[in-house]
Amino acid sequence: MRETNERISLVEHRKASKVILVLSVLVFLFYLSAQVLISDVYQYAFVGAVFEFLSIPMLLLLVVIPILCIVQLVKQKRAARGYVIASFVLIAATILILIQTA
Repeated sequence: MRETNERISLVEHRKASKVILVLSVLVFLFYLSAQVLISDVYQYAFVGAVFEFLSIPMLLLLVVIPILCIVQLVKQKRAARGYVIASFVLIAATILILIQTA
């Protein structure tokens, strides 16, 4: 019974780690495209509107994801730490991009 609970817990941690990684990739691509690829997001009205619409959720994710990464690293043993570490590195790279382009 205990082994089954550990397997279920492991699967749940892997799913959570993958979700965090996908969110980190989305945040990274959002800021990379907004800061590096498109130098002026307000050049086109539609692109500016989409950027404004998504900027608050992306800022929230930029703050929440590192907290979730730390929680996942503490809770996990070794199984899915790679996803969490990759997620943390992507968020750190995103913050560095924002600092460099500010």
